[in-house]
Amino acid sequence: MYNRIASLALAVLLLSGCGAKSNAIKPEPLTSFEYKARIEKIWSRDFGSIDIKRSARLSPYIKNTSLFVADSKGKVSAYHAENGKKIWRMHIKQAISGAIGVGDGNVYVGTRKGDLVALDAETGKLRWQQQVGSEMLSPAVSDTGIVVVQSSDGKILGLSAEDGKQLWTVQRNEPSLTLRGTSTPIIFQGIAITGFANGSIIAIRVADGQELWEIPIAYPKGKNEIERLVDIDAQVAIAGDLLFAASYQGKLVAINIRNGRKEWSKDFSTYSGMDLDDRNIYLTDEEGNVVAFDQRTGASLWKQDKLKGRRLSPPASLSSYLAVGDLEGYVHILSKDDGSQVSRYRLGSDPINVKPIVWAGTLYVSNLDGDLAALRIQ
Repeated sequence: MYNRIASLALAVLLLSGCGAKSNAIKPEPLTSFEYKARIEKIWSRDFGSIDIKRSARLSPYIKNTSLFVADSKGKVSAYHAENGKKIWRMHIKQAISGAIGVGDGNVYVGTRKGDLVALDAETGKLRWQQQVGSEMLSPAVSDTGIVVVQSSDGKILGLSAEDGKQLWTVQRNEPSLTLRGTSTPIIFQGIAITGFANGSIIAIRVADGQELWEIPIAYPKGKNEIERLVDIDAQVAIAGDLLFAASYQGKLVAINIRNGRKEWSKDFSTYSGMDLDDRNIYLTDEEGNVVAFDQRTGASLWKQDKLKGRRLSPPASLSSYLAVGDLEGYVHILSKDDGSQVSRYRLGSDPINVKPIVWAGTLYVSNLDGDLAALRIQ
């Protein structure tokens, strides 16, 4: 009975794509500040809409000069990143829950029914479709002919990019209660690295699926299942020889890739993502604060707390600025020096729940209403 009540309570708190505490915190009202940068809209498009009830996080992706985006109803579109001109549009006639991945000449989207669909990146035509077992809640990644997929039932699969044939599978048991979402694998030097809802990160050789190592970064603790949530939904990040990973109600850690040693760790909680530059790591925590840490030492550099409770997207690094979206459709531009607000732009009234994309000095932002815009910070 308790599990049922907890699941229902957590669904109410988390289906909008935010952590329990951030959803409970009253959003901070927007405050005035001195604008030190101007945001120019280069172009905008309407690509569809995203199902907020299922907390879909469908992230656009740019490859070469093409921007790919998907909506919840099965529509996948490609635009010229420079001018927004449509290249192609395809309807796969399935509800999309995991997008977008691009690689090996394909565009990949995952469906609620557990299918991975591969479209030709140049034309949008269907290349193949493969059942992976359960719903995908994050994009697939592809490298050197192998697609790596993480499904919601704790599986990591390697598929052939040519025809979708399954090559290998890695399975982990998931806790009975988790946040709605999964980490997105990254591929680094032929190794796929990702996190699980049990608080561990794992490294898998892409060529054959061999498990190379597994490192726990958070341990469940607390009196009930909600308090024991330690999901790693944030995608890990790599800078030089350091791997960064963060969990919900757990830790932010830096791990030396060469020897697997933890260089530093800090108590931290996030369900969102992170971004890096050549010195620092930037994250949004579960309460809606934006924080910066030194990559080498883990020293806290600054915290922006005037956006607390606004259910922020992961931050995106652009030159000397950070960009984060919020629940009311605002894009907030922060200074990397101290986290201060330097500009603000409203894309629309619907939430921005995915990380903005940075490409060729331009910021690409999308919201749950299907608004997509290319912005430039002057």
